[in-house]
Amino acid sequence: MGFKVLRPRDFSCKLKATVQQSGKLNFTESTSTVLGLTDKTYIKFATDDENDMYMVIVSEEEADSFRVCKSGRYFYYCCPLKLK
Repeated sequence: MGFKVLRPRDFSCKLKATVQQSGKLNFTESTSTVLGLTDKTYIKFATDDENDMYMVIVSEEEADSFRVCKSGRYFYYCCPLKLK
């Protein structure tokens, strides 16, 4: 499986994600649209040998996925991310 890196110059709006003090990872409406986030999608996180982090969006719940929630015009990852 290959992946494509999203480039800012490919979009007419700024794509933003923010991490709240609570640990929630929030996505703006524009970002959610580009990423295809809905309240029926899930997120999986992965790291490589160099500790770079990746996010994979999946349409079905899996044992290692986290549910995406919606609040108003924003989508967010439900469980606070707590790294060791």
